[in-house]
Amino acid sequence: MEIAIRQFIVENFLAGKDDASFKNSDSFMETRVIDSTGIMELLEFVEGEWGISVQDSELTPDNFDSVAKVAGFVQSKLG
Repeated sequence: MEIAIRQFIVENFLAGKDDASFKNSDSFMETRVIDSTGIMELLEFVEGEWGISVQDSELTPDNFDSVAKVAGFVQSKLG
């Protein structure tokens, strides 16, 4: 799951160049990899890729601010 999320991030926000210095635990906002508009793109990807629905109340930094956090959130939604 982290691989698919990271691949989406690399392709859509890092111009296709996977930077080894960018860790899966790094904050999107702190590293400026993704801005608020990008988070919405990531949300659409997650919902489409795994067939889940994300509520507005779930769209928080705890769930959507790193590859690892997104993966953990998706895992919890899938049960």
